[in-house]
Amino acid sequence: MSEFRHPVFESFVTTRQSDPSGMHTDFVGARTSQEFGGSAPSGYVESMPPVDEDYLEWIDILETAAYARDRFVMVELGAGYGRWGVRGALAARHAGIKDIFIGFAEAEPMHVKWLKEHATCNGLQPHEFRLYEAAVSDKDGSVDFYVAMPDGSEGNDPASWYGQAMAKDYEVVSETIAHGAPSKSQNSDSGKAGLDAQSTETYAGHNVKTFASGWKAVEVPQMAATKLLRDFDVIDLLDMDVQGEEVKIVQGAIKDLNKRVKRLHIGTHSREIEFELYQFLTAKGWKCLRAYPCESRTSTPYGDVQFVDGMQSWINPQLVPVEDFAVESIHEPGSLQSKAANASLVMRGKMTRLASKVKRIFGRKAA
Repeated sequence: MSEFRHPVFESFVTTRQSDPSGMHTDFVGARTSQEFGGSAPSGYVESMPPVDEDYLEWIDILETAAYARDRFVMVELGAGYGRWGVRGALAARHAGIKDIFIGFAEAEPMHVKWLKEHATCNGLQPHEFRLYEAAVSDKDGSVDFYVAMPDGSEGNDPASWYGQAMAKDYEVVSETIAHGAPSKSQNSDSGKAGLDAQSTETYAGHNVKTFASGWKAVEVPQMAATKLLRDFDVIDLLDMDVQGEEVKIVQGAIKDLNKRVKRLHIGTHSREIEFELYQFLTAKGWKCLRAYPCESRTSTPYGDVQFVDGMQSWINPQLVPVEDFAVESIHEPGSLQSKAANASLVMRGKMTRLASKVKRIFGRKAA
């Protein structure tokens, strides 16, 4: 089967200009500071997203914006500096939607700072977004959150590393600062070796704990997904990149997902997680549009893609008519086979109908 572009991109072709300050400008016009990382040269303007693992996320963002009506609501969990939430907002504006609200959840302190800057830089007004400064999982509380890898690790800075996660249960504190006095972690037995000298290290205003493994963390709030979701009546798209918390969040919040969320985009971080998510959401009646495994080079309708994180895209039939959405490719966890829709004429036919519908939404004639 020959490669092709997803038709939704045709409806979001906008005029983009190089930013005089050197910011990178992406497909929907979102401007991103070079301080936040990436390899794009100063002033780079993206005419079309490349076919890589992000391309599938672009499809979910643009389709959701195209199908929204008078209001667009998106929530991004594990938002980093907020790139996908901002892209969603700008895509919705391009689709003519004025009532926009984006929820961002991020725990890494430097990324929180950048997220505020990024949202403001791209025109989001204070009433158009809310930032939850927390790590989202299945319960409330507080948690140690990695902010640095062991010394000498490549890419050990916030602009290069966006894979921060909750500290593992096995970690033992080597150094900490707690108002001038060392303290033992929850995982250390009384009198157990591993607590060495006091540390005066801070990170973005937070006291740093250095584990015996060499990893470093700060303590941050933890928020149950159910609590966050109940701030919203309806969410058009829930975008998740939560570094291993996927199953806990989905299983713990399934009642609210069923009630409030139209569409899910989930970044996946192990084959076990992919299997559990696929089995669970299928059993709950959700429709999978595409699923690709992590750490793989996999064929897609748009070309071969090298996946670091995997991805799964889901539609909630309780809230969204699904008949116009094409099931593109589903690499079922535990199987090396992809469903025949990946190569079938049925998918091409659905894609053609989808293109016509998207164009009608934007008031354009079908090709």
